[in-house]
Amino acid sequence: MKKPSPRQINLYKLRVWADQVKARDGEACVVCGKTGKTVSHHIINARNLKTRFELDNGIQLCFYCHKGSLLRSAHTGSLLFFMWLQENRKEQLERLLKLL
Repeated sequence: MKKPSPRQINLYKLRVWADQVKARDGEACVVCGKTGKTVSHHIINARNLKTRFELDNGIQLCFYCHKGSLLRSAHTGSLLFFMWLQENRKEQLERLLKLL
């Protein structure tokens, strides 16, 4: 059997991380409560190797809250999203920031 490549290992770890975030947060978007297709979003960019697979660095979001809204999207409305985290996920955010 061929040894998995570093990319394959990384993708596997990412799937496990996403499954853990979804298991913790549930099937619905934690911001707006929409159910259906949701994604596990990295609060701190996944390029940060220190926090990439930390459970506290994940949050379950619907498409709209993830990328669809210019104002409150986790990607385009970063300040508002960060303020939402401070108000609604304070302990998680504090644990995450301690890792940096």
